[in-house]
Amino acid sequence: MRNYQKLVAEDFDSFFELMEKVFPPVERRSKEDASQIFTTVPCYHAMGLKKDGKVTAFIAYWLFEDICFVDHLAVDDSLRGQGIGSEIMRYLVENTASTVVLEVEPPEDEISRKRIRFYEKIGFHLNTFSYIQPSMQPGQPEIPLMIMSYPHGLDLPKFNAARKRIFDNCYNVKTDSEDA
Repeated sequence: MRNYQKLVAEDFDSFFELMEKVFPPVERRSKEDASQIFTTVPCYHAMGLKKDGKVTAFIAYWLFEDICFVDHLAVDDSLRGQGIGSEIMRYLVENTASTVVLEVEPPEDEISRKRIRFYEKIGFHLNTFSYIQPSMQPGQPEIPLMIMSYPHGLDLPKFNAARKRIFDNCYNVKTDSEDA
């Protein structure tokens, strides 16, 4: 296994540079919001690979007592196809006692279906309940997505509890009930 390491405040600029390269604005927070979360939120973690001081791959996640929510997984284009994404994801799921959840686009095109198959090979299950990701930045739309979970699929009460945890903590969208 490669030498993944915890990313720290000094890594943030390089971390965010890769995030900007890999994710469109609708799929990431503003640099200011991301920096605040990265440096001050105790349940937010990032680990990755660095080369010559630059982050070349990372997984960023929120670790709660009941779930681990994968926020972003990114691998620099120059390193794709080397198994880094699946290796870092397997490391996370094998070293996390909580149910691991993440968001994916519905399987409406070949890229989305390929991404879902990638996670299914690791052991994730696609949950079919309705899920709308809140806007990540002002002026950006909400996005209809789906939740995948590891090591098993979620029933509706567990899905709603996971969604509530994610919305309340990761998106700062307060919900009143388990079926938000």
